[in-house]
Amino acid sequence: PQVYLWDPESYKDSVNSYTLFRGIVIGIAGLLALFLTILFVVKGTSMFPATAALAWAVLAYICVDFGFLNKIIEISPGNEQMWRAGTEVALAATFVVFLFAYLNLNRWHGHFSYGALVWILGLLLIAGVAIIDPAVAAGIARISFAATALTGLGLIIFLGIRGYDRAIMLVPSWVMVLLWLCGSWMAITGMLDNDIAQPALGGGLILIILLIGFTVMQHAFAGGGAHQGLFSDLERQALAVAGSGDIVWDWDVLRDRVVTKPDVSLQLGLAPNSLGGAARNWLPVLHADDRDTFRTTLDVVLEHRRGRVAQNFR
Repeated sequence: PQVYLWDPESYKDSVNSYTLFRGIVIGIAGLLALFLTILFVVKGTSMFPATAALAWAVLAYICVDFGFLNKIIEISPGNEQMWRAGTEVALAATFVVFLFAYLNLNRWHGHFSYGALVWILGLLLIAGVAIIDPAVAAGIARISFAATALTGLGLIIFLGIRGYDRAIMLVPSWVMVLLWLCGSWMAITGMLDNDIAQPALGGGLILIILLIGFTVMQHAFAGGGAHQGLFSDLERQALAVAGSGDIVWDWDVLRDRVVTKPDVSLQLGLAPNSLGGAARNWLPVLHADDRDTFRTTLDVVLEHRRGRVAQNFR
């Protein structure tokens, strides 16, 4: 039997529209990956190669998903699933690398480095499984991507509450990641089964990379000063606390708030965080002979708006 199109011109217009959209998406992904790779040479920070690797993985995934890879290299029908599973594993692995590199998790605790290394090595093993059983490899890669997104959400909340500027700047991008995961889950389960679901998910993935790339460039070239927390450099403070074993005394002059890490109140037998807040809260617990010196020292710093405090107080 022969099949005739009821309205061939409308069908042709629809096909051309989807083809144009896919071409634009692939072009943007390729330019973004190339741009981030070039920026790594110029800037030299670890964020750029991690972001560029994620962008290249997204480009490979989009090319397979849109059927563009078949136009570049010859792929037999039986090997298409293997290529798709391989790109999904690469996407999941580079997502872990980006989260680790951008948040500098190795500076917060050594266990983060071991965890990320084991996670990435596990995904590399899954890449080998993609040759034997692509469906299993793709499923594990999707679970890994979702787990990384949820883990990243927890880390962003944890570090953002502590005023870490990188975590705060990553919030919009991570919201898009979570929305994209919800859309992907709805498409996989059949809740979204219309013609625009696949192109929309591909475009959403490119939008995520655009937001991540903008966030990385904004932080790298603006010095990461989008948010002023209690500590001027939380990474340096975390290294100091972990390496020296001393107590870090940090005074936010503009808001007149003092924070110690770890909390010195417990060592002095006081209520937890009782010495946090204004600097004057320290006066009652200081020795009577040292209170005037303490008050004078802080007044001099406030008056000259510079200086370095190197005093011993009882």
